Amino acid sequence: MTLGATVTDFDMGSASARATAIGIGGATGDGTNRLSVNSPGILFNHSGNGVETAINKANPAASGQISFKTAFSTRAQLGLLGNDDLTLRTSSDGATFATVLSVEPGTARASFAQPVILQGLAADPSNPPDGALWHNAATGQLSARLGGATLRLDGQQDIAWLTSPQGELVATTTGAGGATTGTLAGAAGRIDLFPFLARADISIDRAVLNCTTAVAGALGRIALYAADSTGRPSTLITETADIDLSATGARLVTLTHSFRQGRTFWLGLRHSSTATVSTWPTTATPDLNGGTTPSTALRKVLRRTVAWGTPLPATWGFTSAEITAAAAPAIWLRMA
Repeated sequence: MTLGATVTDFDMGSASARATAIGIGGATGDGTNRLSVNSPGILFNHSGNGVETAINKANPAASGQISFKTAFSTRAQLGLLGNDDLTLRTSSDGATFATVLSVEPGTARASFAQPVILQGLAADPSNPPDGALWHNAATGQLSARLGGATLRLDGQQDIAWLTSPQGELVATTTGAGGATTGTLAGAAGRIDLFPFLARADISIDRAVLNCTTAVAGALGRIALYAADSTGRPSTLITETADIDLSATGARLVTLTHSFRQGRTFWLGLRHSSTATVSTWPTTATPDLNGGTTPSTALRKVLRRTVAWGTPLPATWGFTSAEITAAAAPAIWLRMA
């Protein structure tokens, strides 16, 4: 071979070769990068069974790592970085690094330096295995699969719940307290709003009242508000069409909505007149906090007067002065 000649192919058979530096694909090896490769890909293939690529460091305090770079400026490092923990860290400038995670070699315990953010799924996964954790972006729920059941981590049920089949009713109570309903006469323009927390995901197509004393020409409407981060009523979701309260008995109205487990909603009944309807026992709906002095009568509803011909506020605008001890109107929801 002539010194300086270009070699396109050679076969050394079973012989061994030694070199101080090697450059492949137009690269040049040097004292630090003794093997330098320019290539769109590098393959390490097995020779019979498995294959291992080893990065061996001299002692625990040394580093053995793979560095990922942009224009030769490091953006990420993965390896044993100054100890024997497996560590991943990143950098925006190649100089300052932030640890993403580290794994202890003896326990396999992983530690994350920042909160873990789960990318939102369009729907719950089909048949997830036990131990799976996911975020449903469509419903805004964080869930886990345990014991073959899906648990909503942002609102697991504390009281037993029976989900009714299609066409049957769900009571908007807390699920405990009180044996029978009471009654309460309406007042023109008055709306009584109370919180309801579903203990399972349910979809409904109707809301039902029970009118006990009818008044000619009397009407009602049911309002549904979302809750803000403090649990207070916030944005109006919908207000139903008129409910005829000029006759007694069950009064149905279209109300289509999907309630999510562990999410607070506010339901309310708005009156045009003085018809009387059933109410939940005061022990069956949540106690409302607020006010500056103790109240010996636990308070159950937010009460406001809004003229019948006036639209309900798009945002409720909570004030503790509206909290009253009146019983919440009994509203049933029909499963769709």
